[in-house]
Amino acid sequence: MAIIKIDDVGFSIHERVLFDGLKAEFYAGEKVAVIGEVGSGRSDLLNLLTGLSSPDSGSVHIFGVDINRIGAQELDGIRKRMGIVSQTAALISNLKVIENVTLPLLYHTGISSEEILRQGNELLKRVGYDEDIWILPGLLPVFKKKEVSLARALALDPEIMIYDRLLEGADSRQKEFMFALTDEFHNSNGNRLSIFMSNDMEEISGLRMNRIFKIREKTLVEV
Repeated sequence: MAIIKIDDVGFSIHERVLFDGLKAEFYAGEKVAVIGEVGSGRSDLLNLLTGLSSPDSGSVHIFGVDINRIGAQELDGIRKRMGIVSQTAALISNLKVIENVTLPLLYHTGISSEEILRQGNELLKRVGYDEDIWILPGLLPVFKKKEVSLARALALDPEIMIYDRLLEGADSRQKEFMFALTDEFHNSNGNRLSIFMSNDMEEISGLRMNRIFKIREKTLVEV
């Protein structure tokens, strides 16, 4: 069974049709690329996959559940099994770096505050973050924000990882580090699904994919 199944989805914003008959299935153990140019609806697809937006027609099933036909509590349970690094990093501006990273541990585990802080530090080290952990994230360069967002996304060891323009703002050394880190994390669980979203293939050309999709003519086309 597919971990994610997008079935005949239609979706519009302000009368602009972004998706029409969108279909795709993503499976356990896969590394998949989704390429969408600016304005193609790539970020809107991410919102559909996380339940932040609802399709006008069709359905999005995650772990066999139609996420638009469940309550908030059940949807939250599914989201806990997903790690998201969005294009904007989506950090909370009035929380320090370490506070952003440890939020999932604070809300979804029963471990002590000392252990939460220890794990938060370890997560930041794991992703290569080497700045002050007690500063507000708004002061950080783009890629450093992505590192913090990635550390937060890894916190609950999710079964699905979605990276939207993870390598934006990264230099060649940072890219190589992220290639190795995301590959290691993907392979640490044989059933993990990893989805890499990007504007073009060049940005993620160093990553080995099982399948590549492009957003084309309001749907996903495997290339």
